[in-house]
Amino acid sequence: MNLRLFALVILFALASCEQTPKSNATAQRDDDLSSSVRRQIESHWALDAGLPDIEKFTVVVRVELAPDGAVRSASIIEDLARMKSDANYRAFAESTLRAIYKASPLKIPASAPYEAWKVIIMTFGMHQF
Repeated sequence: MNLRLFALVILFALASCEQTPKSNATAQRDDDLSSSVRRQIESHWALDAGLPDIEKFTVVVRVELAPDGAVRSASIIEDLARMKSDANYRAFAESTLRAIYKASPLKIPASAPYEAWKVIIMTFGMHQF
């Protein structure tokens, strides 16, 4: 295959993978849903403000929800090596997971379709406060 044909095949493949932009209404609904879920979780978040470097910590969590808003599972999906090597980061991340489970079941607006929120990826950190 010559280089020019190969480049065209790659460009076509990339173009077909692009996502269509969300409508303004869908984007606003997703923002409102994310904000609502975040507030519910943060209200249960007991942070140890004395942890060194806590202001620098962020944790990315994948949350799976049941149709009634109950948390089926929550897991850290980034910085897994840091979880093992940094006790302060681990304490921060585990406090986030505890808050997610304590907030269960989450109150989800009835207008939000289940497919839009059955799996949520969220980032938590002190920069939010």
